[in-house]
Amino acid sequence: MPKYPVHISGCQILPNSDIVFVDQEKNSLLLFNNAGVFVKEIMTFINTPSDICYVREREVAVTLIDRQKIFIIDVERNKVVRRTDVDGRCCGICTYEQMMYVIVDANSVFTLDFDLNIEKLIPIVTKSLSRIAVFGDRLYCTHSIDNSVVCYSKEGEKLWSFNDEIRFPFGIDIDTNGYVYVACNGSNSIITLSQDGTKIKVIMSEDSGVNKPLALNIDRELSVLVFSNENGDSFFLSI
Repeated sequence: MPKYPVHISGCQILPNSDIVFVDQEKNSLLLFNNAGVFVKEIMTFINTPSDICYVREREVAVTLIDRQKIFIIDVERNKVVRRTDVDGRCCGICTYEQMMYVIVDANSVFTLDFDLNIEKLIPIVTKSLSRIAVFGDRLYCTHSIDNSVVCYSKEGEKLWSFNDEIRFPFGIDIDTNGYVYVACNGSNSIITLSQDGTKIKVIMSEDSGVNKPLALNIDRELSVLVFSNENGDSFFLSI
């Protein structure tokens, strides 16, 4: 990371394997190449960015907490190309099959197309959603305050919950086989869960350098995972 304190809350692997990180310390987006070398600061926001996801071509979507907005950013031109207001505080965001899924007010999930038109609102009976990943017909969410990972249908029905041996789960993503990967900030670990939430495996722990991880993202085509500790120490893993 650059030679100043950072607080990484989100990350996204681009199609060329470069990575964009969300830094809440300076409210900025940081670009690193696929060799792990810092390339540039893409953009600095007035308000606090929360999470990031890939959209298409050279574009990423970023949620902002304080402004209740979603921005589409061109990472090559360092430019906002689209934006929309959302009625609520935006948190986690992900894409799946040409749609974006955004946690709003920590208890609802909005679906939007890539032109930022809201298609659907999915109510979730909770107040502590943090991050979201979508795979098939299911939503997978971390509930950091409740120390749990929960799977929902796309209608918001709770299908299963996992809350054993984890503390403050945050970043989440799914691999091509449907296994769930979670960054557990409070227990200094990266874990995997089976599709039904019954099996757990710790794939990295504090002994391997995991220290308060937050951001996590998977490139399903390359079967590569990247995660980042709060302080910016980041890791690439083959999965």
